Amino acid sequence: MYFVFRFDGSATEISLRSDYSIAQLRTTGPDEYRQVPTGRYIMTRNGKRKEVTEWKEYKQTSAGRFEKSKWIRHMEEAVQCEGKAQLLKDIISHVTTHCAWLHAAKERRDYAMECLSSDAYKHWKDFKKGE
Repeated sequence: MYFVFRFDGSATEISLRSDYSIAQLRTTGPDEYRQVPTGRYIMTRNGKRKEVTEWKEYKQTSAGRFEKSKWIRHMEEAVQCEGKAQLLKDIISHVTTHCAWLHAAKERRDYAMECLSSDAYKHWKDFKKGE
């Protein structure tokens, strides 16, 4: 995220720039799930060392492969820069009422970001934009 300041006389203009656009962050392939090493080891019952791993989710886009948390951060910046914050709020409210399997607010927001990037909301019959 970049902040651009322009000083013209007595006025100050502040604009927000993102590294990527929503179109660049559109997923181009399936999500990738991997176990990656953490750098820590544990001792097993028989005395051998075993590497500790954790699950990571990656999104493949035209701009490259991103870890899901970084992809969400870039999407939030792109939404703010492109002025689609109200559209995202509308999608979140639609997802809240129609997607019962999403329980936490973070899950609903992440799912709404995926719907926004894939333009899935354009094909919903009962989606009301701007209410």
